[in-house]
Amino acid sequence: MYDIVFVVVRPFGKNDAYGGEKSAIATALGLRDLGYRPLFVTTAVDGLVAELEAAGLDFTVVPVGDPFTGFRASGLVGRARRLAAIARVNAAVYRRVRHGGIVHTSAMTGFLSGYFGGLLGGAPVIYHVRTASMGQKVRKLEELAMLLARRTITVSGSLRDQFLKTGSRLTEPLVGRRVRTIYNGFDFAEMDAAIAAESHAAARAAVGPGPARVSAVLVGAIFRDKGQLPFLEKVLPAAVAQAPELHVTFVGGAKDAGYHQACLDAVRHHRLEDHVTFTGYQPKPRVFRHYRAADILILPSEREGLPRCVIEGHAFGLPVVATAVVGTVEAARDGETGFLVPLERLEEMVAPLVRLTRDADLRARLGAAGAAHVRGAFGLEENVRAIAEIYREIAPG
Repeated sequence: MYDIVFVVVRPFGKNDAYGGEKSAIATALGLRDLGYRPLFVTTAVDGLVAELEAAGLDFTVVPVGDPFTGFRASGLVGRARRLAAIARVNAAVYRRVRHGGIVHTSAMTGFLSGYFGGLLGGAPVIYHVRTASMGQKVRKLEELAMLLARRTITVSGSLRDQFLKTGSRLTEPLVGRRVRTIYNGFDFAEMDAAIAAESHAAARAAVGPGPARVSAVLVGAIFRDKGQLPFLEKVLPAAVAQAPELHVTFVGGAKDAGYHQACLDAVRHHRLEDHVTFTGYQPKPRVFRHYRAADILILPSEREGLPRCVIEGHAFGLPVVATAVVGTVEAARDGETGFLVPLERLEEMVAPLVRLTRDADLRARLGAAGAAHVRGAFGLEENVRAIAEIYREIAPG
């Protein structure tokens, strides 16, 4: 079997691994069981490396951080240094695949950091897209990546449609056959073990907010894409005015410190201190405990690819109230497993959130439907099988 080199660009100073990276780890473990040799090339010693170590996966760190952030504003010398850093990552990829292998890149940063190393090493390169484009429209550089990659993988069908339908008229005819949808895979046995190990009441006693409250949870890094700030400004004040028993726990580290501060300011401005908790970064067992303790999952995202928290929340039996963006429309089913509202009308989250807060039977019915839905669609075994099939198609020799 071949070496599979996963390329992931990480900034310095981040403690948490993001949803897409957690999915890549799960896939890598499944591929290892099939006999492949997965290796991660990453750019910082941080939370992702900690998770790779815990999973027993091989990795190489090229300590350059994220050379893409601020690239345009860095000046001539700064750009030269950043290009040298990108070249270092590509060189590390080349050293791993020059005698055979496949390069599996995540996002545009990973693609640019691994494509040239794969090209020089004679290894096919995969471009794995896990998040919708900024502005909900594919960018020219993303179109170029799809053209250059041997295969492009999108984590949802709606994400594939966005990439193929919002670009130039030639995008779909040129690359459509090489763009595959493969859902992220989830280890539901692991979640079921967490459910069996601790009751809802015990988890609630451990992490709050107390038995008299209805607990909603929003799991994800705190930054603009996840929509915590407009939720705090446009939705939660109106919701708690009608359902004062509602409490929302934000589980995740601050990816953007300024945005996090704006969220804290909104809590104070709207006098929501008794209705909001921020936990910061939490390891996976602790995240699972927050799901177990909750009654509702909320996701007011501006963009997604396939939201990990919706699938995990459904697996724990939680109904979902979310924005109807790419990926989320497949993870949750409006009116069946929860409620989806248009992104441009975020205030429409108020009514279903209040309804679920007041109606325990509805929460139970939608949550059970959600659990059945995700177990049928997002199993890890199918994810690994589909990706291994692509590897066999493009394997050198």
